[in-house]
Amino acid sequence: MIDGLPITVNGDLCNEFKQGEIVYVSAKLNESVVVTEDNVTVYQGSWEAESIDVKLSSHIDRWFYLIELFVFIIGIYLTIEKYPHRNKVWKDTWNIAKFEFNSEIKTNRTMILIIFFTLFITGMGWLLGDLQKEGSPILGSVQTPEDAITRLSWFTFFVVSLAAIAVSSDNIYKEKQSNTISLLLSRPVSKESIILGKGIGLTGAIGAPAFIAMFIGLILMIKGGETPRILAISGYMILGLLMILTIVFLQLCFSIISRSGAESVVYGLGVWLLLTLVWSLIILAAAFVLGIDVTTENFEHNEEYQSVVAKMGLFNPGIVYQFGVGLAGERTLSVDLEGVSGWMVIWAIIFWPMFYWRLAVWLFKEERYL
Repeated sequence: MIDGLPITVNGDLCNEFKQGEIVYVSAKLNESVVVTEDNVTVYQGSWEAESIDVKLSSHIDRWFYLIELFVFIIGIYLTIEKYPHRNKVWKDTWNIAKFEFNSEIKTNRTMILIIFFTLFITGMGWLLGDLQKEGSPILGSVQTPEDAITRLSWFTFFVVSLAAIAVSSDNIYKEKQSNTISLLLSRPVSKESIILGKGIGLTGAIGAPAFIAMFIGLILMIKGGETPRILAISGYMILGLLMILTIVFLQLCFSIISRSGAESVVYGLGVWLLLTLVWSLIILAAAFVLGIDVTTENFEHNEEYQSVVAKMGLFNPGIVYQFGVGLAGERTLSVDLEGVSGWMVIWAIIFWPMFYWRLAVWLFKEERYL
């Protein structure tokens, strides 16, 4: 007997489980002996399982991952508790965030970026709503409202990430040039508070208008098509803000090490091109190195290639955002997203903003960058 064998559903299983979901199966081995007319003894065996023996893996593995999440939360709590002046740290962070928000939201650069990504997101929302009714020979069709909102999340990342990089590309370098960073460092403010406050403030300057644009685009998409799951809508909106925060922290790292304004802008533009346009070329190169033939027709549907795409996508904040929205559209976390489990997506969503924040803090503490 095999108990707890995890498998990925390739089709409709027992009229209950959907394609891509991960289930645990308890199967029994039925053996039989058959003697043919020629007196040949044949031993037969088959694995059989009833519908009640098939369950979503979330019913079993959720305790393992929930314990991991609990330990993670306890670790964060204990880390915060070790700071004796944590209340002052939060107050300083909030004051810096308000200053950065008020300074950036009023600039002409931000206003132009807001108009640009608002038009783009609302236009794509309207288009994806229409594609749910009638496909396009160029853009194809959208099968489900969850598919539509997942695609909208990628287009949102495409434009909003550029805006987030633009507003944070020269933030710290500009203060180094004007020497205001020295005044800030001379005050009793921790460098963690400075970076976190700047990240939150710049995220607010782009995130607040982006949230409104995303909402309008979502309304147009629903008006033209169907309504996605509420959890998918929530994931699209909330994870979008977390995506902006991740990109801001990433760009602050480049702003810290830049020696000129032009260098900072080049870094920012390079990051955006890498994450949005060049990434597919990197995936093709990686697949080729791994021995996957990318010259055949419809190679995109190759399972090995799809696995490479998904696993490399965990290193791209935009694809992680898209995965997160797609996962929110599923009914369970026990789902295989082209070779990546739902739990891996959850951890990637948590890991990347924290990683880039700590990296920016470390770079900021290095005196040679100030």
